[in-house]
Amino acid sequence: MADLQEIKDRLDIVSVLGEYLQLKASGANWKGLCPFHHEKSPSFMVHREKQIWHCFGCHEGGDIFTFVMKMEGLEFVEALKLLADRAGVEISAAADVDRSERNRLLEVLKSAAQFFQKIFHDSPRAQAAREYLDHRGLKNTTIAEFGIGWSAEDWNALTDFLLKRGVPAVDIAKAGLAVKKDDGGIYDRFRGRIMFPIHDVHGNVVGFTGRVLVETAVSGGKYVNTPQTILFDKGRLLYNLHRAKQFIKDAGFAIIMEGQMDVVSAWQAGIKNVIASSGTALTPDQVNLLKRYTNKIAISFDADVAGQAAAKRGLNIARDAGLDIRVIKIPADAGKDPDDCIKKDPEIFKRAVEEAAPIMAFIIERALNGKNLADPKQKVIAAREVLTEIAALPSAIERETWLRTLGQRIAVSEDALREEMRKLGRPVAPNPAATSAESASPTITARTPAEIIEQYLLAFALHLNRDALPLMAGLHPQMFGNERNANLYTTLLALYNKVDLKDPAQMMEAVWKEQGGGDEIAVLRLLVDKDFADFERYDFLRELHATAERLERHWLDEQRRHLEDALRLAEGRQDKSQIEELIVQYQVLTDLVARVGRRTPTSL
Repeated sequence: MADLQEIKDRLDIVSVLGEYLQLKASGANWKGLCPFHHEKSPSFMVHREKQIWHCFGCHEGGDIFTFVMKMEGLEFVEALKLLADRAGVEISAAADVDRSERNRLLEVLKSAAQFFQKIFHDSPRAQAAREYLDHRGLKNTTIAEFGIGWSAEDWNALTDFLLKRGVPAVDIAKAGLAVKKDDGGIYDRFRGRIMFPIHDVHGNVVGFTGRVLVETAVSGGKYVNTPQTILFDKGRLLYNLHRAKQFIKDAGFAIIMEGQMDVVSAWQAGIKNVIASSGTALTPDQVNLLKRYTNKIAISFDADVAGQAAAKRGLNIARDAGLDIRVIKIPADAGKDPDDCIKKDPEIFKRAVEEAAPIMAFIIERALNGKNLADPKQKVIAAREVLTEIAALPSAIERETWLRTLGQRIAVSEDALREEMRKLGRPVAPNPAATSAESASPTITARTPAEIIEQYLLAFALHLNRDALPLMAGLHPQMFGNERNANLYTTLLALYNKVDLKDPAQMMEAVWKEQGGGDEIAVLRLLVDKDFADFERYDFLRELHATAERLERHWLDEQRRHLEDALRLAEGRQDKSQIEELIVQYQVLTDLVARVGRRTPTSL
């Protein structure tokens, strides 16, 4: 489809994927942590020229469209529309997706946001809301930037507006803007509230939070949120992330607050790397979303115990995902939350951010606060609270560090603390690298140790061109267990013997054409750039030699095992002639195995 190629031509895959994860140059390509499985060492590679991506840990791969579909949970036509809009490409009528449900509801929510803003600015009935936000210290420019609006007290103000514009009642309800009545009609979900639009990471309005001016004025509680819809899932959204994501990248960390007003106040004060969990504990989806932009977060707990407890519930998820977590401690006399503190003096909050302590330091302080450490029983209570958290740390070095810190604070030996931790029955957290997909050698589609060796050998050979020939002496296609790898090896030998291309990129292009296209050749280049971007020619020659040796030895070992099995069967049948023949074959094979590794090619 011409539309697809035009979109690919206009969009840089590195820039688009860079909005979802942190990429850094690796050779001629780019790499980062895979967003589709947990890993600590980057195995996700992007090939800018071929416009493809591939993860060598979980084996996912594809182009810009497949990536967006997988990340956003979109159908193809929806991903096409999203990327076409970004590229400024007018998609053909045959590919028109404007009528898809998701896009219809996005348009409905956009209209609703504009309606709420107009009421806020123009209606005399919104005067109290304007005065309230003025009292909270918000400037008109800030209110406009965040699209803050007002929902009238009427039961049908918004629904009447949308219905007159031709929006079906069913779409108004599906967007979460209306409630169905028993008689089949609908009425406004949000009435008499300050409206905060909630955006997805691309800046689309997907829902709202409505806040009352006076908590007793209307039913439904202080805050009312859009219910879960196909667009709005509170546990998968972070307030203000679409504005803050670049500032988060630049600062190297994200500040997480509880409410929208905290974020708006901070933004107005010049603190831009700020987002909100909207009053919920962090969820796995939110943590994965954050990891696209940073591996470090600073959380601002409310001063009240309930606020601290709520925020703490999501920290284990963030910690297990490998995030560096800091805690912002607002001084006791500076307010109960970030909004109060910033209104009093933004510099106080900025200093608190700079002085944010590691989460374990915060946990230790909280556990020891108010305890009489001269009382052994209170010391045990405090220690157990901290030991539970230390045991969950994934790094042995971190566990040892915080055990030492705790021991010094409460004057107890580290050995005693370890014994107490064992009594608590808290198993020490395993090293995630030992159990995750990254613990295996990176592969393309390989699932066995032999295929892994084959893929690396082919990747090195492609990089070295004809220089690879002497190092592959003695190898035969039959030594490759994977048929595709054997075919590629045969193609390489044929090309090396009939063409003399000095540039690896030219040789890869020649192999690509010979193999009939496909992304496999480009992915092999990604494999080289992933692990060996800083290698010199000699390093590649050495690695290819070692890999060829491993492949040959592996094949010979396999053949020897087959002969041993056959020999046992022949002995069971007492077939002397076959036994003698197999013994000769076994001795020849043993001699071959012994010679592997003795050869040192002249090119080395």
